[in-house]
Formats: sequence, C-alpha cells, structure tokens
Amino acid sequence: MGNAAKAAAEVLTCSRASTRRWPILRSVLLSGLVVVVVGPLLQACAGDGRSVEAFCSTYREEKEKFQDTYSGIGSNSDDPDQVLTDLMLGIQSLGDVSVILDKLDKVAPEDIEPDVAAVKKSWDDMTAGMGDQASQALNPGGLLGGMLKGLILGAQSNGSWTRVGQYITDHCES
Repeated sequence: MGNAAKAAAEVLTCSRASTRRWPILRSVLLSGLVVVVVGPLLQACAGDGRSVEAFCSTYREEKEKFQDTYSGIGSNSDDPDQVLTDLMLGIQSLGDVSVILDKLDKVAPEDIEPDVAAVKKSWDDMTAGMGDQASQALNPGGLLGGMLKGLILGAQSNGSWTRVGQYITDHCES
C-alpha cells in the first residue's frame, strides 16, 4: 500500500473512531452542563437558606452590630448635646430593628417563620404610626388613640413575640 492509501485508511479509521467517541463525548459534556447549570438551580430551590444555624448566625451577627452601635445611648445624660444625639440614635435604632427582623424572617426555619413574620409585621405596624403619634403629642385625644392602637397591636402579636424570644433562648443562646 502506498503512503496515500495508508493515510486514507488512517483518516477513515480515525473518523470512524471519532464518530464512535463523539456520542460519548457529547453525553459527558451534556452531563457536565446539567451538573454546572441545573444543579445550583435545584439546590437554590430545595434549600432556600432556612435553618436553625442560619437563623442563629444572623441573630448573633445582627445583635452584635446593634449593640456596638447603640450601647452608648443614655450613658452620658448630663450633657445636653448628648441627650439630643441619644434621641436621634434611639429613633434610628427603630429602623435598624426592622432590618434585623426582615433578615431573620428570610432565614427562619419553617417551625418559627410564621411567628417571625408576625413579629416583623407587628413591629412595622407599630413603628409606621409613630410619626403620626408624635405629631399628636399635644392633642390628648390623638395621643390616647395612638397609645391604645399600640397596645392593641402589641397584644395581638404578644404570643409570637414570646415564641420567637423563647426560640432564640432555646436555640441561639448558649
């Protein structure tokens, strides 16, 4: 056989071998694609980050940040400038509590999530009307109405507040 015939035979042999290998290679590539693309999507759907560990970790991190930011409030009440600063920090802390409750609600395990959601809603409802109540400070009827509304909202969610507090004590504080 001449060189040309040998070369043609090799090309035919290689192309037959590569034809046999191509379906296997294609299967391997498709399997890899499924693992790389679909796997994380399925994992994201199956495990949405709700666990006791995620809840407690979030609670501890947020508690530490909150305490670092607001632990000095009221420590120097003799300074008139500090009183105004403390008041502003106190008001700011209300918004931070809303953010903390939102973060906790996103990672709360199924057994406590409904209570965390109720606490978050209760907190948001109570703080939403604070500006209106402050504007009514000199109107006794408005002030009493605002106080009564706050008491009712607090009483409605008291069970959830208690259960969330107990859950934190049981699972997050060692």
